[in-house]
Amino acid sequence: MTPLDNETRILELEQENAKLRQEIDDRKLLGESLQVYEHIVSSPQYPKSFVDKNYVYRAVNSAFCEFFGKQRGDVVGRNVAYILGEEMFQGVAKDYLDKSFAGEQVCYDTWFEYSERGRRYMNVHYYPFVDDEGVALGTVVSCHGAGGGRAVG
Repeated sequence: MTPLDNETRILELEQENAKLRQEIDDRKLLGESLQVYEHIVSSPQYPKSFVDKNYVYRAVNSAFCEFFGKQRGDVVGRNVAYILGEEMFQGVAKDYLDKSFAGEQVCYDTWFEYSERGRRYMNVHYYPFVDDEGVALGTVVSCHGAGGGRAVG
């Protein structure tokens, strides 16, 4: 290798190194932003979840876990019917989730039977989560119990 080839290679490596340092800085910033986002989402005392188009929980907040007495790892990756029960899923939640997956914002009130909490009257909101092209990837679910009580999402 000639000295000119060496100098060219050194410049290329320095440029690549600078790009990698920038990528590391960007990832650190993203990680910090995600921590702030998780704190904001978990701060309200109302359970929230993200359900994908296969009816699988992809994210839940701390209030959701507390309501059901489950760890996040016991919920994320599981089907909605696993948490709500097959009857409640098929009889109530599935139709509303399908509307939200189609891009419709849904809000309804109904009675839910929870083995952990008994019968609860809930106000439920489904917000479609869409990509940059407007395609629904899933839905964000937020629930509130009647009279200010906590509920499930």
